[in-house]
Amino acid sequence: MQSVDLFGFMFFLVPGLSALFMSLMLGWELFISKEDNRKPMVYLFCCMMAWVVAFFLPLFYFFVPSIHLYLNWLFYGAILIRPVLFYHFIFEITRTSTDKHFSYTHYIIPAIVVLLAFILLFVVPYEDQMRVIVSQGRFSDEQSFYGMFFNSKAFLKLLFDIFYLYLCFASLRRYHKFIINYASNERKSSLRWMHWYLWILIFPLCSSILLLVLPRSAFLTSPLVASPLFMMAFLMIYIVYHTLKRQYIIPVIDDTNNDEPSYYDNSGTLKKSLLTREYFEEYINKRCPHLNPDLKITDLVNDLQVNRTYISGFINREYDMNFSRFINQCRLNEYQRMLSDPALKDKSKEELIILAGFSSYRYFRKLEKELA
Repeated sequence: MQSVDLFGFMFFLVPGLSALFMSLMLGWELFISKEDNRKPMVYLFCCMMAWVVAFFLPLFYFFVPSIHLYLNWLFYGAILIRPVLFYHFIFEITRTSTDKHFSYTHYIIPAIVVLLAFILLFVVPYEDQMRVIVSQGRFSDEQSFYGMFFNSKAFLKLLFDIFYLYLCFASLRRYHKFIINYASNERKSSLRWMHWYLWILIFPLCSSILLLVLPRSAFLTSPLVASPLFMMAFLMIYIVYHTLKRQYIIPVIDDTNNDEPSYYDNSGTLKKSLLTREYFEEYINKRCPHLNPDLKITDLVNDLQVNRTYISGFINREYDMNFSRFINQCRLNEYQRMLSDPALKDKSKEELIILAGFSSYRYFRKLEKELA
């Protein structure tokens, strides 16, 4: 094998093996997991499998074109359905209402393109298909339709990647506005790791752009192509690691009981009589719910006998802050109290931080600066 061929082979082999290994890890986790809501992991698993196909099939295109001819429809489907599956994964972990359902119309265009590619496999003469593939996308007038369709992969892939990347950012922005009034564990609820993933993902899009401007032969030797592909190998490990560590919070919401009319007066203002500041602070001081690092606003519903919407509105009105900030302020106050407690003098600061309800020392330091 020539050095250029070996270089190109490694381009797709490294991220392909990464996707395959991550798929196996997710598959095993799905097999042994007893969680009720496994949808996010299922869609990420399907996304990784699409990456496996998308990275391994080009090896046939460059090195065994006669096999790629019969698998072109599968490759086309993989590169188009992969961003849809990833958005579906994002949609599930950022879903904030039981009324919101993922629209399966997102899968229609990939399905149509795959069907068309499959039909062309049997309609276009074998020799014409091979000429387009072997000539790396060049075609004559007789092969114009198949040639344009064959060369449209890079353009459509780029469009799908950009469009669904935008939808992922939009979902995260909507989720962030909601979650600050729902969960108190910012390390999980902020999905900061997902923001980093999406911003870094912009760089590998360069490989799709290069496909539009570089000759196919130069594509295999360009370092500008190698870097994004190798980066994808790392990004797949990164996203699967955080998913397996459950670094996200999926709100469990019963929308049927939200915004009950009895919670509001005729002007639409939250009634004050349902929950008083004195009673609420007595409850916080006695029950200390803030000591739970994974506390969610729904955990307070049964004790306070009002729904999450009322609690959120009450905290915003009485304390001029959202639920997450209020709970973390309580934790900070608890930590200050523990520092002066003689019974806890043998505890280190790190231990007291965890006892106060913070999920980590790093998280505490960040919040201490914000709340100071």
